[in-house]
Amino acid sequence: MDLNSMYPDRSPQTASRVIDNEAVIISPQENKVMVLNGTGSRIWELLNGDLRTDRIALVISEEFDVSYDDALNDTREFINDLYARDMLIYLEHPKEEALT
Repeated sequence: MDLNSMYPDRSPQTASRVIDNEAVIISPQENKVMVLNGTGSRIWELLNGDLRTDRIALVISEEFDVSYDDALNDTREFINDLYARDMLIYLEHPKEEALT
């Protein structure tokens, strides 16, 4: 499975809320609460099953004024961590495409 060609989406098992631009997430595997900083919260918002990791990194690089390569590396690392904690899933096709 090539994760770079897949579409990360928040796991339906994960509960979250955004409060004052910070995402608060409950990890189902660890039963722990995570509070994300602004960048992590924005990535969390973009994990909607419609964007591949490279597109999410492009948004992050533009909105946070960092290089695309840095944004891509950090986004991949963050998404891999969420995946390891069962907080996201990967879709083979964009969610919007699956609805049509």
